[in-house]
Amino acid sequence: MSDRKLVKPTATPQSIVPASIVFKGGTIEGRGGLLIDGNLTGTTIVSMDDTTIHVSAQAMLTDCRITANDLLIEGQFDGFCKVKGNCEVGQSARVIGKMEVEGDFFKSRMADAVDLQVQHMRLPGSREDEGNVAQFQAVAAA
Repeated sequence: MSDRKLVKPTATPQSIVPASIVFKGGTIEGRGGLLIDGNLTGTTIVSMDDTTIHVSAQAMLTDCRITANDLLIEGQFDGFCKVKGNCEVGQSARVIGKMEVEGDFFKSRMADAVDLQVQHMRLPGSREDEGNVAQFQAVAAA
């Protein structure tokens, strides 16, 4: 049984960055879903359609930018995300950075959201909530 609450990864992603890949700089653009297992630094990742970008539990992204319709982060991410749809930070995630989310946002209480800022650009059903910002600080384990 999955612990995912909001975002489902694409069943068969068209593009995969395998764990054996180390990618520094540049841009990755794709359609049909993207699964990232590798190590990316200073990379811009763009979904060219309405499918999901999935940062797996084994992925490590540092100083990256993601533009996606839906985004599922289960690995390590440091950077900026702009999400047109829904965004989920899974329980194995470790996230630092800023997210602009137009749809729904879910962060597992087990996720290590270190200095994460989430800005809802447009919250469903409420015009007055535009521009709300949620801050998540690291919590030390007892």
